[in-house]
Amino acid sequence: MKVKLILQGEGQEYSFEVESNTEELNLACLSLNKINLASLEDCKNIKKIDFSNNNLFNVDLLPLVNCKKLRSLDLSNNQLLSINLSPLKYCKELEVINLQNNFLESVNLKPLYKNVKIKSINVDYNLLSEVNFRKETEWKNIEELRLFSNELENIDFKFLERSKNLRELDLGDNKLRKVKLDPLSKDNKLSTISLERNLLKDIDLRGMGEKKKYVLCTDPSVKIKSMSETKSQNKPTIVYSKGSFYSAEQEKMLDKFFKEEKRERKERRKELLKRDSI
Repeated sequence: MKVKLILQGEGQEYSFEVESNTEELNLACLSLNKINLASLEDCKNIKKIDFSNNNLFNVDLLPLVNCKKLRSLDLSNNQLLSINLSPLKYCKELEVINLQNNFLESVNLKPLYKNVKIKSINVDYNLLSEVNFRKETEWKNIEELRLFSNELENIDFKFLERSKNLRELDLGDNKLRKVKLDPLSKDNKLSTISLERNLLKDIDLRGMGEKKKYVLCTDPSVKIKSMSETKSQNKPTIVYSKGSFYSAEQEKMLDKFFKEEKRERKERRKELLKRDSI
């Protein structure tokens, strides 16, 4: 049996047929403005959905409540102004959520706190000033959490206390003034923590535990209170984003690039909001 999805792109509306027993739906790079997912209620075997690299402003994910086998959802490189992820709480097999490079100012991940199979969440290159989590989040299998290049001023890592498989945490290019890393000390497998290009004055690593050894990416001006003070033999490798890999001139160019890219993102969001209200 086939179902029809209603799509809109480049000023035209058309239908797209999908086999109801399909396991993968790829609609990437089609210049789509809108996707009506109502028909996906009948696609109960679908495991992977890729809507990346389109022009989507908003996507109603409610029909996905019946997609119990869904493992991966990719909405990266669109023009999303908001997203309601609540329907995904019924997708207990979900492993990957990719929202990279959109125009989101906030994202609520609280409804997903019991999706224990999640491995990767990527919201790099948005405009997030807040990300909402539940403290009792049960992401026991998460390996990667990416929040690079947003507007975050603070974050509480208590939601990661049960995340023993966490390997990479990227919070670079935000507005963090302080971070409390102690909740990350609960037997995780961290290999990289990226905190460069923030407003941090110091980072206290003494609560991370003496068995930890990982790469910490930060800036030279940040004072590191390291585990050496607890006589640890597994001091972290500290990689400085400024001065170690690039010349001073290259660093100026990088700083300018990141600031300009974020400024353009903000301007683009304003334009999209105006167009959406017309």
